[in-house]
Amino acid sequence: MDQNPDIEANVENRNADDSGSNDVLKSFPTLEQQPDQTRIEALTEAIEHYPDAASNYVYRGEALLDEGQTEWAARDFTTALQLANVQAQAANWEYIYQALYDRAREGLRRAQA
Repeated sequence: MDQNPDIEANVENRNADDSGSNDVLKSFPTLEQQPDQTRIEALTEAIEHYPDAASNYVYRGEALLDEGQTEWAARDFTTALQLANVQAQAANWEYIYQALYDRAREGLRRAQA
């Protein structure tokens, strides 16, 4: 079966263009590698866009806890517990929400210690 030379040329060009893309992506720090204040701001924005996502409250609560803001962290963990509990009952992916619930419960325990 003959291959279309235009397709082969496009694949070769795409592969050549992608050769350094991994290096560029590796140079960007993940959210977890950002300073806590940057993480808090990013997660606050995520919560504004997705207020029903328990994970955002858990992650922001952990960042707040790292910053010593235990009251605010406790509120986030409490919200995450409520959301994860409701979502676990309504979802087919109950184990994911259970993991978020457990993580929020542990964070709340640490915030209240």
